[in-house]
Amino acid sequence: MKVYQENINKHDAQIIKLTKALNRISVFRLLVFIISSIVLVSLLSFNLLTPVFIVLPFSILSFAFLIKRYNKIAFTKKQAAFLKGINESEILRGKWKSKNQKYLRLWSEAVSEFEVLNSFAGFYYSNPSFSFPEIIENKHFIHFES
Repeated sequence: MKVYQENINKHDAQIIKLTKALNRISVFRLLVFIISSIVLVSLLSFNLLTPVFIVLPFSILSFAFLIKRYNKIAFTKKQAAFLKGINESEILRGKWKSKNQKYLRLWSEAVSEFEVLNSFAGFYYSNPSFSFPEIIENKHFIHFES
């Protein structure tokens, strides 16, 4: 369980780091959008169409790059959260197993007895003319009938 707890701590640290990176990229993406909008509006106000056709693709590409980077980091963050959840479930499973270990034999015996009875019932339903042996407690007693 110590390994799982170490993994949870590692994933927690990674999630915090990735959250900070996502916040920085969001602010940077907003700044790129505002600056490129200001540049484009100022170029259009001076009727400079040629620079607009040069600046516009660069601003779109830079914005697209930031969105792509944001999505990669967000995916990595979701992956770390998923792995953290797996480790937490392993810890819970280990705790459940150690708590209920003494009952497992009883539960498996009950399930196996139910399976045996269910199998006999299914067999009898499928073969109603089959004769089943009768089990009695007397020792060394054998009696056959047809």
